[in-house]
Amino acid sequence: MSHSLTKHRKTLDYPSISKQLRLVYIVFAMGFGSLALINYLNSYYQENLDKQLENVQAKRVLGSEVINHISQLERIYYRITTQINPLARKLSQDEAFEHVAKIYQLLDVFEKGGDFQQTLILNLPEHDNVTKTWHYEPIQTQTFDVLKIGLLPKLKTVEEKFRELDRQMAVADDLYQQKSPILADHMSKVQSIIKNTLPLFIRLLEETNRVQFEQRQNQQALTEQVLTQKRYFEWGSYSATLFLFILTILAVRVISRHITEMAVDLNDKKNQALEATKSKSVFLANMSHEIRTPLNAITGFLGLLKQEETNPEKIKYLTTIEESSHSLVGIINDILDFSKIESNKLEIDKIDFNPHTAFNSVADLFRARCLEKKLKLNVTIAKDIPDSLHSDPLRIKQVLTNLLSNAVKFTQSHHSIYLDIDYEHEKKQLVFSVKDEGIGITPEQKKKIFQPFAQAENDTTRKFGGTGLGLTISRMLVELLDGELSVESELGAGSQFKFRIPASIGKTVSKQKSIDSVQKSQQRHGKLLLVEDNKTNQLLMSAILKKQGIDFDLAEDGLQAIKAVNRQTYDLVLMDENMPNMSGSEATQKIREMEAQTKSRRLPIVALTANAMKDDRERFLAVGMDDYLNKPLNLSELHRILDSYL
Repeated sequence: MSHSLTKHRKTLDYPSISKQLRLVYIVFAMGFGSLALINYLNSYYQENLDKQLENVQAKRVLGSEVINHISQLERIYYRITTQINPLARKLSQDEAFEHVAKIYQLLDVFEKGGDFQQTLILNLPEHDNVTKTWHYEPIQTQTFDVLKIGLLPKLKTVEEKFRELDRQMAVADDLYQQKSPILADHMSKVQSIIKNTLPLFIRLLEETNRVQFEQRQNQQALTEQVLTQKRYFEWGSYSATLFLFILTILAVRVISRHITEMAVDLNDKKNQALEATKSKSVFLANMSHEIRTPLNAITGFLGLLKQEETNPEKIKYLTTIEESSHSLVGIINDILDFSKIESNKLEIDKIDFNPHTAFNSVADLFRARCLEKKLKLNVTIAKDIPDSLHSDPLRIKQVLTNLLSNAVKFTQSHHSIYLDIDYEHEKKQLVFSVKDEGIGITPEQKKKIFQPFAQAENDTTRKFGGTGLGLTISRMLVELLDGELSVESELGAGSQFKFRIPASIGKTVSKQKSIDSVQKSQQRHGKLLLVEDNKTNQLLMSAILKKQGIDFDLAEDGLQAIKAVNRQTYDLVLMDENMPNMSGSEATQKIREMEAQTKSRRLPIVALTANAMKDDRERFLAVGMDDYLNKPLNLSELHRILDSYL
């Protein structure tokens, strides 16, 4: 980039560029609008010209049909003269009069316009003839007058000749039956009638052919005229298009320099944003891994403690902590999943769940927090709420947790918080209300509390803490669940947040078997290799595997894992990803290469990692792993893997 361009770009007048861009848009709009108008007029005009040609052709076909019917009349007349059977003559005469009637109809179309049919005789198997419908609009009345004057009197004369021939043939039949001697004289008279009638057909054809010849000449002249007009209009269209194109090029060239400079500036900003996005993505991935690693130990050891504990009160506490840990994991999954946050899309997983169990666990969590702050938590969960509902309990509990956290945060000691949960059976909706006796907010502050990173006052963050994302995330989750969130508040008198979530009645949620019973019901055999570098997770997984009675070896990085696989035969490998010396993905690829070289059996390798960003599962499967386990560890998923391979 030149120095002058860089210097000028620093002082870009973006409002001026915006005006010039609008000018370009206007020029393009006018240009394309004009082109569209020209094309429309061109199409409309050419369509009219084509209709004129088609109408002239229809007129020629109309004349051809008249000629065809006249020829049929002549053929029938000859046939009648040779028919002895009176009934056959009657049928032929009726057929002749039908052709006469069709000629009258065609002449009527010639005068007034309308539809008529053309029949083409093919004499093909399965296709004797083809009928096509034409439409004709009158063009020249003079041509019709000539045709009318020449044809109508002769047609009437032909009709009389048919009737006279029929009468004379009937007399001949009678004389033949009587064997009369005057039969020969009568037949001479009949021959004279036939001889005098035949010139009528010739004159009818001459009249029609003369009109057809004139029409053919008119059609040729009109065709040449139409083609000439089309060429003129096309050249005019091309000229107008070229003019508009040159005008547009000139308009674009006037401001091209400013647009180029703006594009360069925007490209620099885009590259900076991409770099920032990449850095943020790496940071979030590392942060996700570092948070999940200790969480894996917390949730894992909680599960082990819960298995050994027999005191109901302690089991209740452990269950509450465990539920809270899982809720924390779910929230971290959403907050740290960069792709979901950037696209403003969170996955909704609707399942059947027990609302009493789910919401009581949230209430139990906040009872302890309220007790520490000397607050009274009043929880009312309607008894008629069904035992099973269909929605996303994790998202609902996340919203409920956010609202209760705010209520505890902004309510002073020795005051109360009210949580009311009800179910409207007619509307099939869960209704939540979180009311506090806290600081409250003003009507002006209500307008911005759902905005990201916004709180009621500037000193709220300094006094109460928080990022200001809780209510924004809550509103987004409620809307994703097809619900609505509202707030009522008065400064100094507290706030009340209400939200409704559609939730249909689900199937009865069956109680899961305890971990001990699952363990006892499965008999597993085989040798397992655990590849894990974190000491805490080594301790946790060792405790879990020993409790399962599984024989296993431990490797602390990918290099040790490869050596162990070369030295020992294993039935399953649980492979971590982020490890020193060699990652889990690299170790998996090396193992698959060795299997291909030695043509040995495929060793099942399952990822057991805190890498839980979007597309991580697909990435691990692509390098050769067979399955994927996420940290914090889900014991049910671990049992599924163990049952599948051991």
